[in-house]
Amino acid sequence: MFVDLFQIEIDEGDVDDRFRKLFGQLAGGKDGSGKLGLLEFKVLWTKIERYLSVYRQKDVDNSGTMSSTEMRMAVEEAGFSLNNALHQILVARYSEPDLTIDFDNFVGCLVRLETMFNTFYTLDKDKSGSVELSMMEV
Repeated sequence: MFVDLFQIEIDEGDVDDRFRKLFGQLAGGKDGSGKLGLLEFKVLWTKIERYLSVYRQKDVDNSGTMSSTEMRMAVEEAGFSLNNALHQILVARYSEPDLTIDFDNFVGCLVRLETMFNTFYTLDKDKSGSVELSMMEV
């Protein structure tokens, strides 16, 4: 049985605020309208395809979820070089109680990492690898 998605009505109140924020971060929408132009949609679709490809590739046991070891490999494959302590923090934050990471949490993790790295690179004006902020900048 197929559901015609175009026939389903979704009220503005049905959309979770966390989803809105994640959607905006993934899409790269700068205007905060919650709407995507063609270019923003292409960026969003490309990211989701890449994240899904990495997720499937690193889910070596084909369980549909990732273990902490698989998560480490997937994060590295996605382009983030992190130390052991940060990997442990990510697993603690994004895993289920059984320490598995589903695709939604994986995407949330990568979006957060991408945002943090982009923010750091923006603030690291002299490209020294460290950032100093004044109290006014915090």
